[in-house]
Amino acid sequence: IAVNPDHPEESAEEVRKYMNNSNVSYIISSANTEKPMGNKRHRRLFEAIEDSGLPFVMHGMSPDITGFPGGGLDMDNHFEHRALTHVLGHVRNATSLVSQGIPDRYEIDFVFIEHCLSWVPMLMNRLDREFEIKGYEANIDRKPSEYLRKFYYGTQVMEKPHNPEYMEKMLELMGLEDQVIYSSDYPHPDTDHPGTIIDHDGLSRRQKIKILQDIPRRLFDLD
Repeated sequence: IAVNPDHPEESAEEVRKYMNNSNVSYIISSANTEKPMGNKRHRRLFEAIEDSGLPFVMHGMSPDITGFPGGGLDMDNHFEHRALTHVLGHVRNATSLVSQGIPDRYEIDFVFIEHCLSWVPMLMNRLDREFEIKGYEANIDRKPSEYLRKFYYGTQVMEKPHNPEYMEKMLELMGLEDQVIYSSDYPHPDTDHPGTIIDHDGLSRRQKIKILQDIPRRLFDLD
């Protein structure tokens, strides 16, 4: 079910219209919205998503240079613009969802797909440190990283660290071994075929099975 959170009432209606269709396995939206996803304007949509029992997937994308997160960056080319904007949309929404206590308020599986994984440990460390300084402004009483560990993350575009073993170590250190799913972004030019995971030198066989099979089976309630 594709929704536009900038129109929460209509999106909630769309979810309720199709949520009992046996062919539907998740709800998806762009990660780039007028207001971050923790904003109160999205509460009606979250109520519908919670009632559906379906995962809510946010898809990173490069917006035009005038909207968030592209506006004001003034980059010189699309390489620079894309490298930052795909990630900033997810960073913005994850921070907002956590700070506003949305995971405590709603039983929803939040999923972030496209772009990469390395922004997650960065945000965990950054938010935990900021929580020590100004946590009284957030609507939570636990470390932000505890919430981020409950979210799900897609692999595409799969990173290739100079030491491949760093990939699985990163998942272990951040406690994300059971929160990462394979994603392809087919048919875009930067598609990651399954071999991206199967042939990854830095992932154990067990972790590959989790990413390709076990975690998505659980998340999307697949037989």
